[in-house]
Amino acid sequence: GRSCKEVCRLHGSTLTHVNATMPKMVDVGSKEVTERRAEARCVLHLPPEVWAVLETKEIASPKGPVLATATVAGVSGAKRTAELIPFCHSVALDDC
Repeated sequence: GRSCKEVCRLHGSTLTHVNATMPKMVDVGSKEVTERRAEARCVLHLPPEVWAVLETKEIASPKGPVLATATVAGVSGAKRTAELIPFCHSVALDDC
């Protein structure tokens, strides 16, 4: 296979986060703020009897309401993206 640098050279692009041998952090402090949109989806497989309950009410568990807890977990994960993905800068979230 080809290296990342070779692929970028072939396609006329450059890698800003990689120098000759190692990845590096890039200063984005002076970069203009841009609006971006990301969307995440999932597929949930549940037994029919569980779906029947979810259609009529929230399911409570020892850790709290199941759907509300899942929503909080998803937003928390999105907020921690910069901690979880190397060289990812923190990103402001709106409308979560």
